[in-house]
Amino acid sequence: MNDYSNYIGKLLDKRYRILEVVGMGGMAVVLRAEDTVMNRTVAVKILNDEYNGNPQAEARFIDESKAVAMLSHKNIVNVYDVAIYPDMKYIVMEYVDGITLREYLDRQGALPWNEACIYVLQILRALEHAHSKGVIHRDIKPQNIILQKNGDIKVMDFGIAKIPTSEDANAREKAVGTVYYISPEQASGKPTGAYSDLYSVGIMLYEAVTGVLPFVADSPTAVAAMQVNAEPQNPRDLMLTIPVSISQIILKAMMKDPADRFRSAHTMGKAIEWALRNPDVIFALTDADSTAIGEANVVSIDMIDTAEIKPYEDEEIERTVGGRLNSQWPWNRRNSGANANSGDQESGKKKKKRKKGKHSGTMFPIILGIAIPFLIVAVVLAILLGVTFMKNMGFTDSSVWQMQPFKTMYSIYTTFFHNPGFNEVVQEEATFPNLIGITYDQVLVSQLQNGTYGHDFEIKEGAVTYTNNPSFEDGKIIHTEPGANAIRKGVKKNGKTVYTFTSIIVNKIQTTSVIPDVVGFTRSDARVTMMNRYGIPNESILFETETDPVYNNMYDGQVTRTVPAAGEIYHKGDVVVIYICSRPESLTTGQMPELAGVDVNYAIRLCEYSLYRVEIVDFPMVGGNNTVREQSVPAGTVSDKGTTVILTVSRPMNSMPYLLNTTLTEAEQLLTEMGIPYRVELFGGVYASDTAVSTRDTDYEAQIERLNLIGGYPVDYRDQFTTVIFQSIAAGSPPSDTEPVVLIAVNYEDETF
Repeated sequence: MNDYSNYIGKLLDKRYRILEVVGMGGMAVVLRAEDTVMNRTVAVKILNDEYNGNPQAEARFIDESKAVAMLSHKNIVNVYDVAIYPDMKYIVMEYVDGITLREYLDRQGALPWNEACIYVLQILRALEHAHSKGVIHRDIKPQNIILQKNGDIKVMDFGIAKIPTSEDANAREKAVGTVYYISPEQASGKPTGAYSDLYSVGIMLYEAVTGVLPFVADSPTAVAAMQVNAEPQNPRDLMLTIPVSISQIILKAMMKDPADRFRSAHTMGKAIEWALRNPDVIFALTDADSTAIGEANVVSIDMIDTAEIKPYEDEEIERTVGGRLNSQWPWNRRNSGANANSGDQESGKKKKKRKKGKHSGTMFPIILGIAIPFLIVAVVLAILLGVTFMKNMGFTDSSVWQMQPFKTMYSIYTTFFHNPGFNEVVQEEATFPNLIGITYDQVLVSQLQNGTYGHDFEIKEGAVTYTNNPSFEDGKIIHTEPGANAIRKGVKKNGKTVYTFTSIIVNKIQTTSVIPDVVGFTRSDARVTMMNRYGIPNESILFETETDPVYNNMYDGQVTRTVPAAGEIYHKGDVVVIYICSRPESLTTGQMPELAGVDVNYAIRLCEYSLYRVEIVDFPMVGGNNTVREQSVPAGTVSDKGTTVILTVSRPMNSMPYLLNTTLTEAEQLLTEMGIPYRVELFGGVYASDTAVSTRDTDYEAQIERLNLIGGYPVDYRDQFTTVIFQSIAAGSPPSDTEPVVLIAVNYEDETF
């Protein structure tokens, strides 16, 4: 292999000055360089010499340059230049100062679920952009993700990407990608698509929140077979602190059939954003489940109205993960002595200033200054030797150490030599054990302390907390921080290196609970609510059906009641019977509810629950808040099943409408409905044939001057033909809810004579 260190200091193509070798891969080397033309640091990726002339390697390298050149997104490494020569091929890319997500996961172990979601959300945004250009990455894995210190993510290495310009894209489908992250269709050589990248993202999120991969075997072939045939273990079985919604997102992304996964990277990203903003949300996974009502945090995973979700912005990303990264960043200590010189220089300046003062006439201060440090050292050594001697001689009786001289001496000794806060010294790293599922008791505490788990571990005071979850046995550990396989440094305490657990969550099964109100829920939503929120185990839940006429206002599959009833006390071992309505399919709808002022998502669910189909018409307006303004079917109406109701929904007003050449009556009506204040000035003496009248110019003075030039004059009358010729806020510009838009309207003169 070529020694690329010989490139350092040289100028590539009379432009790129090579500074250092950053990394070596199987097919290429990456160099950090200075772009002398643009005056910026770049990364230069050069195809290894031994692959020059290799058609497959060259095609892959060129495909990567084509793929990334088609893309421009803040979460994708940018390409600045591509050079293809017979003896050299290289790509000049944005230089990103960071580490791979692989390095970060190896160091941290399982991440907090919200931190992992922030990273995956950015990856999905990058993929959404790539997919919109027809580019499929096909090798999404932590090694190809760069993490920066502020929490920003960059996706790189499109070396095996599928691009729309590939003439034989489908013909060349084969098992490409890294086996631990490839989709079932990649593993079996079937055609790939955007859904293949989403499967890989699902595996990455699984690993990030649990600390382990879903599929591991003795050989790559066996792992590939598991990708095709095996079902992953529910990530909540490994890490109970993961919200139900995140587990649902992971498992949906990892469905074997591409049709069962998310429809797009955008849809998956919005589901993650919803979970980040509403951690207690439970996604309905089927169309039948999506009709559940009564629980505001039950949302269809496939029918999220993306307009309702405020996207996570850069400031929120940095606020969520930036602090953690700043404290955990692996490179924090690389330049620990960088500012030492500045301190020396300041010290030197002070010394020079002191030389300018008058000299003392005696040597006593100098002698005293030298003697005092020696005296302090002598006293400390005497105390150290004295305490050690007394201990070795057997003076262990507590009454001896309570005598004032010895008490003072021992206090000084422990302060300077045995105070853990004073004497902690960072030592070598250790991998934390997996305690999930282990009983928490004094035996475990002793084993952690005596080295049974490979090192000496301690549990921080107050770190043990308890929760109630029927999925785990009583007394079992369900979460630790640091997590399983996390790597941390230890501290020196009392002569040995100790590693600290800062949090341990232990399952403590409650013996009583309150029966929740699940009337109107679907069977699956009622079960999830009983188990995950109220700690009622699955084996204690029974379902029965009933067709009593008293429940004729319920629809097939809805919960009618529970025994014990909502609000009553459940005792461990009791059976909770959930009754489900069973009745013939209705040919009519229920009564249309009153929806004015109701949130659009909840309104849709109410309509679908009542067996109406829903069509949404957006109505942008100042102060729009995504609530229903009008409904085409009046409240209380009963219609044929499947009747469509049109809901007019107020949306936040983002731009001024185009009003020119509309009648003043139409313009005023529209502005009034949109909540935009306005003021009208009327003119006469203008003819419709005068082309200088209607204009998009928002210069009010200029418009008045034009009217004066053509003989226009102010009037105080109007009719149904009065026409708007000027608006002070241009169409497409944001309106104001305080400053009125000025409309100039004219009454056209009759041109017949």
